[in-house]
Amino acid sequence: MKLSLLMVAGLAGPVFSQAPPPTLDPGTRSLRAESPVVAVEVASNRHDLYLLAPDLASAELVEVDLELLPLILGGARAIDAHRLDRPRQQEANGEPEWIALPDGGVLLRASRGNRVGILHVPAFGPPRWAVAFDGVTHAADLLETVSVSTDGRWLACATAPDLGGNVLRADLLRPSAPVDLTVSVDALTIDALSLRSTPVGVWFLAGGELWSSDGVAAQQVDTARLPGETLHGDLIPSDEGRHLAVVAEAVPAERRVLVASQDGAVVPVTGAPQPIELPGTGAPLGPYMALAPDGSRLAWLTDGPPQELKVAQVAAQPVETHVTQLPDFPIYIDNIGIIGFASPTQVCYLAGDVVLATVNEDDLIGVADMYATTTTTDGVPTTWNLTRTSGLVWPPFTVPATLSVKTGLLDATGERFLLVEEQDETFNLLGFPIYSGGYYHSSSNMEALLVDLEKAPALHSAGKSFLAVSEPDGMNTVEVHRIDPIPGQPMAMQLVGSFPTGTQLRGVQGRRGFGAFIASSGSDELWVSTRGGVHQPWLDSTHASDLSSTSSLMSGHRILLGVTTPTGVTQPAIACGNGVTVALPLPALPCRVLR
Repeated sequence: MKLSLLMVAGLAGPVFSQAPPPTLDPGTRSLRAESPVVAVEVASNRHDLYLLAPDLASAELVEVDLELLPLILGGARAIDAHRLDRPRQQEANGEPEWIALPDGGVLLRASRGNRVGILHVPAFGPPRWAVAFDGVTHAADLLETVSVSTDGRWLACATAPDLGGNVLRADLLRPSAPVDLTVSVDALTIDALSLRSTPVGVWFLAGGELWSSDGVAAQQVDTARLPGETLHGDLIPSDEGRHLAVVAEAVPAERRVLVASQDGAVVPVTGAPQPIELPGTGAPLGPYMALAPDGSRLAWLTDGPPQELKVAQVAAQPVETHVTQLPDFPIYIDNIGIIGFASPTQVCYLAGDVVLATVNEDDLIGVADMYATTTTTDGVPTTWNLTRTSGLVWPPFTVPATLSVKTGLLDATGERFLLVEEQDETFNLLGFPIYSGGYYHSSSNMEALLVDLEKAPALHSAGKSFLAVSEPDGMNTVEVHRIDPIPGQPMAMQLVGSFPTGTQLRGVQGRRGFGAFIASSGSDELWVSTRGGVHQPWLDSTHASDLSSTSSLMSGHRILLGVTTPTGVTQPAIACGNGVTVALPLPALPCRVLR
């Protein structure tokens, strides 16, 4: 029997107030009035949610005794982890994971009494339950892995059979009751890791079968699998959402890639079973498979050695293009990764030599460059070298490249690629423009941002900027650099500060060119960094070692954090600069700003 779904349209609660805080300097106020939402930890992993007034003089209690539960974003590409225009997995200091949305809102999975659901804290307005069930015995019956469409609007989640075995779709832009896409079928055993939410519907696996849906109802897709074939849960949807690639295999050495359409058609694009690499969405240098934005082409890797890149049209009789073959690419090409389409005809990818002796992990690329290839309707390829460390722009690429790639990711806007290179037992951080206006750049502008580091640099997202924590070779110190993307220009990099060896950053926040972080070593220091070049501690030394485990950046260059008082309690306060803190009308307990 399926349990009924409860959608809460609005929230209200008693007003919690204290004496108003001292008047803030007008220079610290935001020009746009905002109402921060703060989670106050009243007991171990039990939180009350408060909605602060824009002037911070009062607080409204809007949710009581919430237990926050892990919420995992499924299907997100590892290289998109820092993109602000995509939903992002968030975690910090032992807190249960949550999801940040492109518009500034967040999603939390939570329980309260016998209610379990997904709480949406929008960029503006009060929190609301996007999905909620009452009368639930086991909170885990609302599965922790969900999917959010790349534009941040559509949430897809699933329940265990004991809670109905449903797939639900919720609109995060226009609040309304979520739609149970499987209400007309018996309870399903859903593979939550396979959930893929798109602008037009949801894809998922249940009981080993592929299901598709529009915004109303789900239906099983007949994939015409061969005897013994099973479907892998790492599904690859097209950007428009009407097409999806899925790997079918009987044994690992015999795989096919099927491309399904929302109308139920299925095309076996790769032909007879053959060695094919799995999609690798979450791999450090993945993915290894992609669909064109309109679903018209598929790019995939063969499972080597040697690895080869192939592209084919999604059609009943596809024209297959072997991209990395002779004479364009030499025979020693044997590591390929980070495949993505910039347009319906153009695919980008790293291609490199066998893994170097100094780069001994299986998921790393050896000496490599990044290339772009377009294919015509007849399958004719045109390839060029984007990074050009070999010095060659056009094929044949007979001179080896020089990048030993350890990690790759896209910046906050998705326009620049950042690569961590390992070379001669040291590390370099490199960047180059890759994407702008819908097309990858055809010219190279490789930037050496940090070189000769003892360890791979740690990157922290701070709004549209990065904070890079590095240890220069032989310097016995930790440096923090700020990296700002500038459209059409090389990245701007500034030294924020030098810190004792072992210093790590936490509570990193960024907002409108202003950044904040806690530098933790023997003691804690709250620091700020601005695009204009101001980098300094934000609180005086009397607060050292007394800062809460997290900080949150609010409008008007204000930072919420917990400051330990002489009586030993943690008082939520606003740091306004110059060592000044302003107490907030909240309980003296650990807290963090949700928005």
